[in-house]
Amino acid sequence: VDTFYGLAKYPDGSYVNKMHFDYWQGGYHFIFLGTDTVPAGFTHAVLSEETLQWFDAKLDENKGTGKPTFVFLHQPMYNTVAGSRPGEDYSGVEANTEARLREILADHPEVMMFNGHTHWTMNSEANIREGTQDLPGTIFNTSSAGYLWTTYDNASGDYLYGSEGYYLRMYGGTLYVMGYDFVADKWISAAQYCIKLSNCNICTDADFDHNCDVCGAYVGVHEALEKSHNCAYCGQTASECADENDDHLCDVCNKKLTDCADRDKDGVCDVCNAELEQPSEPSEPVEPEQPSEPSEPVEPEQPNEPSEPVEPEQPSGPSKPVEPEQPSEPVEPEPEPPNPIEEKGGCRGVVGGIGVIPLALAVCIFTKFRKKE
Repeated sequence: VDTFYGLAKYPDGSYVNKMHFDYWQGGYHFIFLGTDTVPAGFTHAVLSEETLQWFDAKLDENKGTGKPTFVFLHQPMYNTVAGSRPGEDYSGVEANTEARLREILADHPEVMMFNGHTHWTMNSEANIREGTQDLPGTIFNTSSAGYLWTTYDNASGDYLYGSEGYYLRMYGGTLYVMGYDFVADKWISAAQYCIKLSNCNICTDADFDHNCDVCGAYVGVHEALEKSHNCAYCGQTASECADENDDHLCDVCNKKLTDCADRDKDGVCDVCNAELEQPSEPSEPVEPEQPSEPSEPVEPEQPNEPSEPVEPEQPSGPSKPVEPEQPSEPVEPEPEPPNPIEEKGGCRGVVGGIGVIPLALAVCIFTKFRKKE
């Protein structure tokens, strides 16, 4: 149950919070039923009276409109489709619950019920149960997308490899239910059904509202033009922009929906995984340089008065060659005069020679000094 709540969503993307719920999409009513309790070792669906009353009221919302109501319950009722018949013993609705279900469904022929649980292949007998008086709706065996079961030569079934499902289409008051083999990638010829939903031979829709003007059956499906979200039939919006392939563009109209973003700052776009350039860290702002105060204007230098031209120096004539100086003849030293002292000899000569002149000089100086007195 917790796993179911973690996966099941409404068309708007919100999670389902209970086992039974419903919604409208494209003008059709979809109702989902699930067991209210899960007894140990018990795989049958058990629906409370409260759930069954809710189901009955939901079916009344679409009664008499000419449109089918699609009902989904995992387990089939006894002896309705393949796997639930006698001897196969794969029915799965608790007895009291089944009695009330049959009572409610007896008043709703517009119901198209789809059951699984048995995994019986779509090529089996009783793949579809057409309406009867007690159960006027139509019941389909949905086989399984996981693995298959077959009763080819064994009433209780044998394992069969495969994966199967349905495609549904509405047009002109007719419901087309088409079985498909997903492994072989082809249609299952034994599981192609056309169910007429109105008494009109040909439904007409003069006002293009997808409803027959006579019986009210749904006419045409919302199918958008190529690369457009508008229905080719009525012109209304048939789909919204979506980007399933994560390339920032709408898968239908190629409109740009988002820009690259890197919220986790790992250098990769969170949507398309493209590598992004890392933004450089902003540098500190540089303060603008303050303009300097204007200096006083400098007076232009006055040009000097032109000086008188200097006459070029006249080149001097060639000088006469200087004759080399002739070497002088050696000068013979003059003979020294004879020394009178030496000639006189003895001390007398010395006293006479050096004492006479100083004495005469002293007499002369003394005489001049006396005259001045």
